[in-house]
Amino acid sequence: MAPVSFPTTTIFLVIITIVGLLTWNMSFDEHRRVIERFGFDYADLRSGYLWHVLSGLWVQSSPGLAFSMVLMVASSALILEFLAGSIRSAIIMIASDWISTILTAITLRILSGVGNTAATALLAYADSGSSAAAHGGWAAAAMLLPAPIGTLVWSLLFLVTVSQFWWQGLAPALAHLFGVLVGGICGFGLRRKASRSMHRLIDVEDGSELRDD
Repeated sequence: MAPVSFPTTTIFLVIITIVGLLTWNMSFDEHRRVIERFGFDYADLRSGYLWHVLSGLWVQSSPGLAFSMVLMVASSALILEFLAGSIRSAIIMIASDWISTILTAITLRILSGVGNTAATALLAYADSGSSAAAHGGWAAAAMLLPAPIGTLVWSLLFLVTVSQFWWQGLAPALAHLFGVLVGGICGFGLRRKASRSMHRLIDVEDGSELRDD
């Protein structure tokens, strides 16, 4: 029996751990400069520096290695990789983070334009971290569960994520919400695709039985 491996989960954790160790002894001011260099904000979007979306995924919001972030990414990636496979889980989690990061920057700019002072203050700070990817992974995994259960689990995750607007900052709450939406859409699409494939297989088998009769 071949050993079970989870390359996507392993790669995610290795990169996060390496970056965490590299920033371990940094002061918050030094780490803030790293985020400004490798993170993403609305100014980067306007300037077309979209590569910051990729680099910002691996730089966490605080220096060092946070056990809570490792646990979030590990649980999300592991469950999704088990349900969807390595390549799909990597694509979904990275896409969830990238899209949510861009949408968060745009949303903050819109809120700032209508007079939201909190959003205006956040526009000056670059965004980074892997939490949106983790939320996207959880959401996709929920939608890959059997239909009634999966929809219920995703709905509960959505409600918990919305509640973050009351106990987390505006920017991370927005990023997590967009991550859950993107991950949920990806998971729903995979579930629909699997369902259609199963129906086609059943139709083929039924046709074969009719021909045999």
